[in-house]
Amino acid sequence: MIRLAIDYGRKRAGIAITDNTSKIIIPYKVIKYDNIKGFFEQIEKIFEEVNPEEVILGLPLNMNGTESEMSREVKGLAQGLKRIRDINIVFYDERLTTFEAQQLLTEQGVSARRQKEIIDMYSAYCILKSYLNELKEKGDA
Repeated sequence: MIRLAIDYGRKRAGIAITDNTSKIIIPYKVIKYDNIKGFFEQIEKIFEEVNPEEVILGLPLNMNGTESEMSREVKGLAQGLKRIRDINIVFYDERLTTFEAQQLLTEQGVSARRQKEIIDMYSAYCILKSYLNELKEKGDA
């Protein structure tokens, strides 16, 4: 099953995907847009390119686990994604994924300037990796 993770932001989003076995995770791309319409247009193209069967949508909760304004916005995105394609959408806690992505990139020797350009894509990678690890632990993967 091909899975696609989205780390959503108001100006750009990071995208990561799996191969069809859901064993290999690929940091896919960062998309930039000026408005929500631009976001959905680009996501629709990505859906056509990779044909995912499931979307893992990073849910930006507060550190105490409560919903934030942004997490409510992300939940609203799910409805728009469903209009593009009737697809299973999973919300996944994305707390600390940007920090995890920064550590990963720093360990790989990626410059701070380059990190700014790709951090969202690697945050989506971390979301997808954590989600798949959780499925594996439960015996669902």
